[in-house]
Amino acid sequence: MNEKIERAERLSWARINFAWENYKEAKDLLDEFLKTIEDDSPAANELAKGLEEINKWWEERRKEITKSSDGWFEKLENPEEQILLTQIDIEALHKFLVLCEHVARKHDLV
Repeated sequence: MNEKIERAERLSWARINFAWENYKEAKDLLDEFLKTIEDDSPAANELAKGLEEINKWWEERRKEITKSSDGWFEKLENPEEQILLTQIDIEALHKFLVLCEHVARKHDLV
């Protein structure tokens, strides 16, 4: 049974690593895009509002997993918790990329 759990954990980490590699590639493009947005522009304001919503979602999801008031562990109890937290981080990054794409198209920035 332990072997099955270990294989499942390795598969989860493989999926996370694959997603993370894709985000590292996207990060450069995202950084370039963010530099093109002027402060206090409608696009910047929309991004700020959307990012605030994503942060709230992220914090709530972390609190659900960690069962703590601030969403952070004193110490990780098991690898499953770390996998779940990493998945939440990746989901939040994905939400931000989708938001940036939406704002870019809406405000004719691409």
